Amino acid sequence: MVAALAYPFWFVVSPMVLFSDKKKEPFVHFHAFQALIFGALSAAGLLVSFFVMALLFRLISLKFFVANIAVGGILFFVLFSAYLILILADILIILYYAYRTFQGETFSIPYITPYVRKKISL
Repeated sequence: MVAALAYPFWFVVSPMVLFSDKKKEPFVHFHAFQALIFGALSAAGLLVSFFVMALLFRLISLKFFVANIAVGGILFFVLFSAYLILILADILIILYYAYRTFQGETFSIPYITPYVRKKISL
């Protein structure tokens, strides 16, 4: 259960596991460390994509704002919808990983799992 909770609550559960006696259990330690890295990269990716979309909106709306105010509204709606889809996809992936962990599976996340295995020597 603790390993599965590490994915949606990576910012609280993962550090608690990594600094407690639970890290002696290989399954929990592996998923806590993997969830911490995945969660941090995911949050950083969402933050960067937010700033990129805000910059795109600002640059494109300045060009079209004088010509037609409706274009700015449509552009904002499209970019905001795309960002919401990214957030929803991230939440669904996190819940999927938590479900698989709850089922007792050890799975591989591309680029993250090899790093985790090397760091915790599994």
